[in-house]
Amino acid sequence: AQTFPRWEALVVDDDPQGSARSLLEDYQARDERIRYLFAGGGGVARARNAGIRASRGKAVAFLDDDDLFLPDKLRLQAQVLVSQPDTALVYGRMQSVNVQGQVYNLYPKQLGYTHAELVRGNFIPISTVVVRRAALEQAGLFDPAFSNCADYELWLRVSRCGRLAPIDQVLAIYRRQQDSISRDILLSRREKLAIFLRCARN
Repeated sequence: AQTFPRWEALVVDDDPQGSARSLLEDYQARDERIRYLFAGGGGVARARNAGIRASRGKAVAFLDDDDLFLPDKLRLQAQVLVSQPDTALVYGRMQSVNVQGQVYNLYPKQLGYTHAELVRGNFIPISTVVVRRAALEQAGLFDPAFSNCADYELWLRVSRCGRLAPIDQVLAIYRRQQDSISRDILLSRREKLAIFLRCARN
């Protein structure tokens, strides 16, 4: 339903059984922009990296399987990338809903622009991101050493390659699940500590 028509969707299947393949057959028959990619397990960072390597566009967006893009998301972000050549990454706000469909949270509360602001805490929801391929090539891809905070660690590297450009409106919907990896608070704290130590060394 995107109002920006020039997209491709790579559905990266990280299930070792390839469970998404049969679900996509009807979609692929109707829209050649949709492609299936079997990642065969190995974790979220490796799955996202496989999608980046297989993609063909000059910019990359990420959409976790329980989240939703709002219809104008890609169009608004493409306009920013065209008008601001020094921008490496464009992001916006994300609205959280629970399993009953009740809206209960807006993230982030504060928008940021610089690497220094990002070091103080992650304000970039992954499903709102569009990042230039050139910035990914310069910064590197997701680090498989991280699972819960792999996106935050990558944004820190990307933020050294160009501007962060926030769009002050909701671009995506996050459907919160009880078994979501992002709810593992202890893992998140351990990974953030490792990220801060890495930033201190660099």
